[in-house]
Amino acid sequence: MRNRVVALWVKIRRRIARRLHPRTRLWLEAVRDTRRHNASVTSRNPAASSLCFYPERPTNNYAISRVAVDLGTRIVRSKRGEGLLTFAWRDATFVEPAAVESLPTPTLNVRCLDISKSKVDRIWAEVSGRSLSVDPLTTPGPMVVKSEENATHDGRIILGPIQERQPGFVYQRLVDNRVGNDFVILRPVVLDGRIVFTYHKRRPADDRFASRDIPARTRIGEPDVISVEEENAILDLAARIGLDYGEIEVLRDADGAIDVVDVNKTPWWPKGLSEAELKAVDELMAEAFDDLISRYRNAKE
Repeated sequence: MRNRVVALWVKIRRRIARRLHPRTRLWLEAVRDTRRHNASVTSRNPAASSLCFYPERPTNNYAISRVAVDLGTRIVRSKRGEGLLTFAWRDATFVEPAAVESLPTPTLNVRCLDISKSKVDRIWAEVSGRSLSVDPLTTPGPMVVKSEENATHDGRIILGPIQERQPGFVYQRLVDNRVGNDFVILRPVVLDGRIVFTYHKRRPADDRFASRDIPARTRIGEPDVISVEEENAILDLAARIGLDYGEIEVLRDADGAIDVVDVNKTPWWPKGLSEAELKAVDELMAEAFDDLISRYRNAKE
């Protein structure tokens, strides 16, 4: 009887949610995620395993927080995480080595200290032979200008050549990643030297540079959305930049080749997933991290 009542209540909630404004649904999701995250942070269950973060602790907006909740894992902040799977966690483009030098070995992302646009492009050029960088003082026609800093969402198209560079900004070739009326972004999720899966995001033409106000339509990409050769190149980039966990933003140009435009070592939980894909992502992420935690624990014993 109780199961039938619960199933009915879930069905009613879904019907109500479908009639809500999209922004209201996002707000309700945020409230729910905050409650789940707070429970994971404040848990005093001695039987629960823990994930250790330093110098910051992730809030409920981050994908790793949801993974911890799904695994029943506590979220702790400490630089003395001996015996715990530890993350060097700071949501910043640049991290001073002194902030993470005292962390135990191994610590995920401890070498990932610089994810600026210029460094990402420089390493991708070493890996693939393709660079996005252009000289705006001599290059004619359209190009993209955006901040070196991560997650600023300030990209815009300008026409070159220009008179002078703007400090703190990079100038890049305009990638033609349009499919139909949308621009498509691929975001492989990297964990411990492998790609767990790839998000496939579509954004309307008037929101090409991904403002936070309009969530992308997101799904999980097909298995062959990135070839084996491309996957190897992406993982090579991740290894060189020190990314043990995070997401890499990839655009496929009109010539069929891919370009890496961004590295995110503190990814947020994506919006715009269907209920079925949300469940699939939950399962894939939980399985991947559960396997990593088990291997780490076994190596310590």
